[in-house]
Amino acid sequence: LDNQFSEQLRRYTPLTYDGTHLLVELPQYYLPGAWKDMISAVRDRGYIPVLAHPERYGRILQQEEFLQLARQEGVKYQGNVGSLKGFYGKSAAALAQTFRTCQLYEWWGTDSHNIAMANRIPLKT
Repeated sequence: LDNQFSEQLRRYTPLTYDGTHLLVELPQYYLPGAWKDMISAVRDRGYIPVLAHPERYGRILQQEEFLQLARQEGVKYQGNVGSLKGFYGKSAAALAQTFRTCQLYEWWGTDSHNIAMANRIPLKT
């Protein structure tokens, strides 16, 4: 969800989980002012927005109880297994555990962008 998002959504058919659920991601350190409009644009196109790894947006989550507002806007959540295992730091791990306990997540993913990254993620318990 950045400056190019609305244009990209308008111009291209996005990849989805199942033709319905569209995975979206926030910029790392700020909440775009038009995030609600972007979420609405996703819904207006007939998709259900799924926010990737909310536990990794520590600073953003402190703004206006973002997760509750986003849920009211129809957003679902995908947790990151690496976060749960501490791969992205202690605060992300703690938030991931809290969100897991609260049953916030509908899905889990690895955020692996390539095989080398996948091999580094601690998936074994």
